[in-house]
Amino acid sequence: MYPVLILNGIAMEVGRKYRGIEFVRLSDLPDELQQAMTNWLNEDILIKIKTDESLFSDCILLKDFQYWYQNIYTPVNDLSEAGKATPSKRRSINFAFER
Repeated sequence: MYPVLILNGIAMEVGRKYRGIEFVRLSDLPDELQQAMTNWLNEDILIKIKTDESLFSDCILLKDFQYWYQNIYTPVNDLSEAGKATPSKRRSINFAFER
């Protein structure tokens, strides 16, 4: 039921699915992604998800996370190598959903 993020060949659950809503909690992200995502966020992107057990107030839709990662996010390694003529070592990201 949860989306799985594969980052550098390591699978980690960073997303959730509740009543058909696919979302990512910021607190589930690795520190580097969490900090970078927080710098990009605005009030229109951040959502709250109320489940039967709790209220999550640090959520974004999975589609927004995917857009951010593919179009905006620049890994720290890319920034430190910006002046070099080597190709970018952008991390690959794959999403898979259990049913």
